[in-house]
Amino acid sequence: MKCRVISALAVVFAIAAVAFLLTALTRSDRPADEEHPFGYGKERYFWSLMAAVSIFTSGAVFALYEGFSTIFGEGHEQTSAWVGYAVLGAASAMPMISLTPPTSFNCCALRRLSVMVTRLTGVPSLVRV
Repeated sequence: MKCRVISALAVVFAIAAVAFLLTALTRSDRPADEEHPFGYGKERYFWSLMAAVSIFTSGAVFALYEGFSTIFGEGHEQTSAWVGYAVLGAASAMPMISLTPPTSFNCCALRRLSVMVTRLTGVPSLVRV
């Protein structure tokens, strides 16, 4: 039951982030008027910030939920030490992946994806977000 609730909350926060990004795209494409002579392009940054804040908020909510349920709920004691060592090893190895130099295949694939999305949507920043 707990996994379903956490999964449902993750979906809700992901939908909120996508809604913020769609709002960013639609509101920033409005033409210039007397109040905004240079247009509304900077609204894209504000709504992208709101999407990032919603993602960080979801992480904080999950962390607080897990913390309170661990402290005040019924404790489940882990009796085998290999689980802790496996998690520690994986957490230590994951940052090393970002330190590996990119291969030419990855660079070319990302470049092609960026060009394709820019041609289809006309929004070059969409790939970066």
